[in-house]
Formats: sequence, C-alpha cells, structure tokens
Amino acid sequence: MKSHEQVIEQHELNAEIEPIDFLIVVPTRNRSRTLSYTIESILTQDYQDFKLLILDNASSDGTSSLCRNYTIRDNRVTVLRSEEGLTMTDNWERAIPTLQGTNTYVTYIGDDDGLLPGALRFAANTLRVQPSAVLSWKKAEYCWPDVALPSMSGYLSFIVSSTIRCIPSCDFLTKIHSFSCGYDAGPSIYSSFVSADLILHAVRRDGKRFFRSCSPDVYSAFILSAYANRILRCSFPLSINGASGASNGIAQTNEIKNEEASRFLSENAFHPIIRHGEDGQQPITVTIAEADSLATAHDFHKEALSMYKIDVDRLAARVYNDLLSIPEASRRRRGLEIIYLRLSNKAEVPVDIDKHKFTSPGFIRGVKLHEDGFEIVADLTTIEDSDVLSASKYINSLIDLSAIKPNIVEYSESDAECGVPRMQNKESSKIFGRFMYQTAGAFARLLKRSRQYN
Repeated sequence: MKSHEQVIEQHELNAEIEPIDFLIVVPTRNRSRTLSYTIESILTQDYQDFKLLILDNASSDGTSSLCRNYTIRDNRVTVLRSEEGLTMTDNWERAIPTLQGTNTYVTYIGDDDGLLPGALRFAANTLRVQPSAVLSWKKAEYCWPDVALPSMSGYLSFIVSSTIRCIPSCDFLTKIHSFSCGYDAGPSIYSSFVSADLILHAVRRDGKRFFRSCSPDVYSAFILSAYANRILRCSFPLSINGASGASNGIAQTNEIKNEEASRFLSENAFHPIIRHGEDGQQPITVTIAEADSLATAHDFHKEALSMYKIDVDRLAARVYNDLLSIPEASRRRRGLEIIYLRLSNKAEVPVDIDKHKFTSPGFIRGVKLHEDGFEIVADLTTIEDSDVLSASKYINSLIDLSAIKPNIVEYSESDAECGVPRMQNKESSKIFGRFMYQTAGAFARLLKRSRQYN
C-alpha cells in the first residue's frame, strides 16, 4: 500500500498532465424548493468538465420529479435515490464508490447552497498552476428569507480578497486539537475540491468507508488533513453556504424544532466524550460537533493522528463559552452544563455564568477590514426574490474570479517562518481599488431598491 506522501506526489504529477474534471455531490432530502437553485448554480458554470451527482435520501416532496427533469435536460446529471431514509452520513457515503478509477476532484454542497459563477474554471486554473490534492476556501454565508431565525433573513457575509495560502496540514491539526480554531479553517469537503485519490486512500486506511460521525462535513476536515501534506486555502469564497427554513444545522445549534432536527437527533449517536442522554436530548453546538468528529476520527485513524492529542481542558473551556450564549431556561443549556462538568471534573458550573447578558440574534450590514482584505455584510431582503442565485450574483459583482490569477508565489516575513507560501494575484491592488468603488455602488443600489419597496 502506498504511503499518503506517495499518493499526493502521484496526484500532483497527474494534475500537471491530465485535464481537470470535477464531481459535485448534492445530498438532499425534501428540499425541492431550494434544490433547483443549487442545481442551476452548478449547471450554469462556464467550465464544462464536471458531473453532478444528486443523492436523494427518500424524499417525499417533488424532489424526484425535479431531479428526473434535470437528468433529461443534461447528461452530466445523475441521481442516486434511496427508497429508505438514511442517516446523513450514510447518504453522503453513497457517492464514494463512484470515485473508483477516476482522477476527479470532488466537492459536496448542500441543497440550499450554491457555487459562485466561475468557481470551477478558477479551481481548474489554480490547480494547474499549483497542483494539490486539496483546494479549500472560506465560504460565503447566506440566510434564505424563510430561515428559522427571522432576524437573520437576507444575511449575506463574505470576504473580498485575492489571497491563496499553501498551509501545512499539521498547522490546522495542531490548532483544532487545542480548539484554538474552528473546523471551517480546515479542508471540509463542504468547502473544498478534493482529489479522488486522497479520499480513496483515506477509505483504505479506515478499512471500510470515508464518512463517519454525526457531522460528515466536520469529520471530513480532520480526515483529509490527516492524509494531505498541505492545503491550498483561498481566503475568498467559491461557494455559498445557505441556511433555509429546513436547514438542520441552524435548527440544531439554535434549539429550533423542525422535522429535520428531530430526525437528526433520533438517527445519530454522538461520541461518548460529549454524549448526553438525559431525557433523550443531545445538546448541539459547533463545539460539540467538532469534538464528536475529532474523537471519532481518532477512533478510526489512530496511526495518522497519533502525534496529536485532544486537549480536554480547552474543549471544556469552549463548552463553557457556549454556555455563556444560552439562556438559563434553555434545555440545551442543562445538557451542556452536564457535559462541561464531566470534561472539567468540576463539581459545579462557575456562578458568574448567570451574569452574562444574552443578545438576540441579528446583524449589522457594512464593511470591515479583514487580515486578507475586506469582509462584507449585506442585507438581501432589499432585493426582490432573494435566493442563493441572487446572492451569488451580488458576490460576483465584487469578486470576479476570472480576474484572480494565482501565478506568483510570495513569502511574507510572518509566513516564511512556518513555511507558508502566499499566492497573490498580480493585479490585487486593482481588484481592491475596484472593490471599494463597486461596494459603494452596490450599497447605493440596495438603498435605492429598499426605498422603492417601502
């Protein structure tokens, strides 16, 4: 069996001599209303060497007929339907056997998410310039009008930048084991193009499958980092992470009851390190999902992760921080308190927790400086028919992926010490100048539309 270093070296050699093609996997269940927008964001890409695989998890709405129409219209679309309901992880796993014998790059996107215009062409060009088994990015975040948190309706956040870093995987793994960064700083397959070679290598090391844990997207960030030497990381988005009324993640982390959230809790058992079974209520935060996935990754990939150890004290501190944002009356808080006491070996939760002032969810639109550029927070409720496609067009007006040409590798003084090269566009100064001008224009147009509707 090849070592993972040999797998990566062979893949990078292949990338230099073979055309680059992509497989976009969209797992779905009963979200036909948003799924059509997701599919359109993929099929309208200006790069043609890709296939779309839809994993229909026993949908009972109009998803089957919608998908059938797309397979008739476009031969790049394939649907795998399960007649029986599967867990999220088992449904995601169904795409992995299709990778055998391919040299494709794979990404998964949700059925209320979307690819940005030009994302595939940009990824292909970047991987030709700098072959890598993983190209990851910082996703844009968007809330559909029917999102379960009404105060977040129309929220759109993204980074405007042209920076691409080559990050040693060990850097991310060290930080995540001490919970000093989030899983989304790594190569989650929800925000990465990953070589089939790397995924199948991880399957062989596991002995059976690729995805495990209750949160397969979180889990994938840790497994891919365990077997990739380095990660190409874009500080700007290639995709949009959508949150709609049926989104499981936002419902779980905000204690909102809906059908998807209830099914998720009934179908999944969390790792013992953070499991809480009182009254059948498992509290879920991003920290809980990260701990569950990280501990599960250690169970099945002991050798690859042997040099890292989960910092339980830091995990307890993160759980405590989660407690600070949850009202005392919440059932989820009681579950987190029990988990915190078990992790910290304390007899009681510190009393000053009740002095924390809880804030209602919401957002303020504007522009903020970011280490790699600017962060934009926009309110798309002022745009008629707000959806993930209109959100992608808005982002595209400020980030033209075709103008970002990562053909120069520069080492900044701060990065040189840890061997992290930074790839930048030759015309980055022009991009930022245009960005400031277009930002002012975009917000002016939004304001004008808002006045028309009021």
